[in-house]
Amino acid sequence: MMDVWDRLLSTPTGGGWGASPWTIVGSFLACCATLAVIDSTGCALPRQSLKRADRIEWNVRIVSSIHAIVLVIGAYMTWQETRHLSDFTSIFGIAWAPDFFARIFIGYLIYDMAVMVWYYKELQDPTAILHHFIFLMAAVYVVAHSIMAYPFSWLAFTEVSTPFLNIRWHLAVLGWKDGPGYLYNGLALLVSFVVSRVILYGLGLLDLLRLRHLWLQPSIPLGYKGVVALFGLGWALNVYWGRLIVNAAVRAFTRADKKKHSAKSH
Repeated sequence: MMDVWDRLLSTPTGGGWGASPWTIVGSFLACCATLAVIDSTGCALPRQSLKRADRIEWNVRIVSSIHAIVLVIGAYMTWQETRHLSDFTSIFGIAWAPDFFARIFIGYLIYDMAVMVWYYKELQDPTAILHHFIFLMAAVYVVAHSIMAYPFSWLAFTEVSTPFLNIRWHLAVLGWKDGPGYLYNGLALLVSFVVSRVILYGLGLLDLLRLRHLWLQPSIPLGYKGVVALFGLGWALNVYWGRLIVNAAVRAFTRADKKKHSAKSH
């Protein structure tokens, strides 16, 4: 474990600009500063009054959406940089984009876990803490050993669904569940979640299994195999959450359909 932290806190050989532990620190501080600013100024809050727990979660979700957009950009840049790499280099080689954005991801995960623990009474989201912990351990090991460059593209792309998830929560808190915006956003959430977190993520795992002759070799450290196992556990969590989102979408469309028929009958 000490070897992992020693590697994480040093600049990797072949690493480009941003391949530094200070990128993690900078990401953490940037997230903290953003939350502090929007919390102290109230600039991101709606005009209507919110309960304390809702105010906290509203601002936390704003930071979450900003980070998600940054990571999706990182996913595209990673794909552009690594899509032509050989099978071996795509797993064991270092590339600038996945290393840089993975460090941003680590900083955000540390920040968000700290926020969820600090405000646990208000947020009460143990599954999110578990999800963050899984990916924090995987991301730390990946960055420390400069591995899984190409897989970071499909892992980071899963964040494309996060803004829609947050917008759904914002609309619900505002009492706009019956509006068309909630319905259309729910559809966007459903499609983006299933496509990115279940289908593409699952295909990425299958691709890693295709390359198992590389990372299952006896000479490869056990931690590499553990990272793949954590990826699998993360996918299982996504499938669980996906089922909840599908059920919520069905309820929303059913509610909208009943409202539509009720309006016609009058």
